[in-house]
Amino acid sequence: MSERLTAAIEELAAAIADLALSRAAPMKEPSELLSVEEVTRRMGVGRTAVYGLISAGHLRSVRVGRRRLVAARAITDYISAREVDS
Repeated sequence: MSERLTAAIEELAAAIADLALSRAAPMKEPSELLSVEEVTRRMGVGRTAVYGLISAGHLRSVRVGRRRLVAARAITDYISAREVDS
């Protein structure tokens, strides 16, 4: 076989291996992102309380453009961290 053909076959084999690896490990679904208003309804607290939790670092959030969004998982984590056994 010519060197060019061998190189092309090796490149093809590497591409197939990469594709197989990418399909073997599916990407995680993104978390449901909630607006601050949606968080207030779910948690039963006001906007000031939600922004206070975010600024204190107790409730994780992301900024998308001008919006502040909270992952539904962040609410669950916040509540779980504060649960007390009775």
